[in-house]
Amino acid sequence: SIKIPEYKIIIYRYIPIGIILGTGFLCEILLVFESELSSLIVSPFGKLTFNNFYLNSITLWDSNVVAITNIEVFASVLYTHYAYFFIVSGIILLVSMIGAITLTLHRRIDIKRQKIYKQVQKEFAKTIIWTSK
Repeated sequence: SIKIPEYKIIIYRYIPIGIILGTGFLCEILLVFESELSSLIVSPFGKLTFNNFYLNSITLWDSNVVAITNIEVFASVLYTHYAYFFIVSGIILLVSMIGAITLTLHRRIDIKRQKIYKQVQKEFAKTIIWTSK
């Protein structure tokens, strides 16, 4: 004879859509990890030998130096290599914001609340009744 509140039962109907969305986000994150980790498995210096090391783009780096600020470097790394993480964190923040708004706007029936608008509109003379003993 355990009583489960009605709002807890209503939550269960959102479980399938939550599982579908969670699986989609998990697949996107796994795709990002797979593409990032596959570049680490293939060695970038596999075909570099000592003969072609002397005059190549790696050793002649001084002609390619461009003055870039720290903010530009941070933004380029954030929006290129970590774009999926940036999007996922934005979605998580959006969902948490919507959750906080719905929790604060949820009206419970079992709690008595003041109706300030009605209290302000009452006339003082009609509210207080003087009695004599």
